[in-house]
Amino acid sequence: MRFDRAGCKLNKARIGKRDNSANMANAIDTAEAYIRHQSDKLVLKNARFVWIMHLLTAALMGYLLIRHAPHPSWLIAAWMVWMTLLGLAQGVVAFRGRTASDSAGPGMLAFDLVALALAAGYGFLAFALVPTGDANLDQFVGFIITGGVLTGTGSYNLRFRTLATSTTLIMVLLAARSYLDNLDGRGLIMAGMLMIFLGLMLMLGLFLRNTSRRGFRLQWEKMRLADQLAAQAEELKLARAEAD
Repeated sequence: MRFDRAGCKLNKARIGKRDNSANMANAIDTAEAYIRHQSDKLVLKNARFVWIMHLLTAALMGYLLIRHAPHPSWLIAAWMVWMTLLGLAQGVVAFRGRTASDSAGPGMLAFDLVALALAAGYGFLAFALVPTGDANLDQFVGFIITGGVLTGTGSYNLRFRTLATSTTLIMVLLAARSYLDNLDGRGLIMAGMLMIFLGLMLMLGLFLRNTSRRGFRLQWEKMRLADQLAAQAEELKLARAEAD
């Protein structure tokens, strides 16, 4: 009896899963709309963790800059507030994104704008806030920024235009600062290496985006096939009932 109950619960769960898939397929009538919906859902899901990184970076870098940079404290504090508010905004957008209409409309537009504003903040950090001559701090900032670029490539590659724009803005400013700080020939090599890194990140982001989109398309085709089989089974059932 216990086995029968467990089997009944498992069957109900499977049926419920199929019903949810059918409802999704009926609610979204094209493969491209389904891919966009699932892509935006995944981007927002990833952002639920990434926004914390921005808060930690703002706190850590603000502390280091106040101690080691010759800039006015108000400028560093303003940068910290900017990054903190944008990090919180990204968290709000990530947790409030829900339905297909939400994700395809104002929710994702807000995500894109916040991502670009964060990129401007990181670019300003790399180009203007790091003091000249402090090699240790310069290397640490480079590590933080390139790590953030790698994180962005993995987390919102499905918003590829936003990823490409924000990543290019950050890396170009970082490369420009590296070149200006090393005019003896090393700067050109360092800037070139950063541009190569940028190209690799864009290619990786495009590869991950296309791979995810292919997976979502396969999901869509499986749901449509399941709907067709269910409809055929229902027609066969009605035909048998009429024959009897």
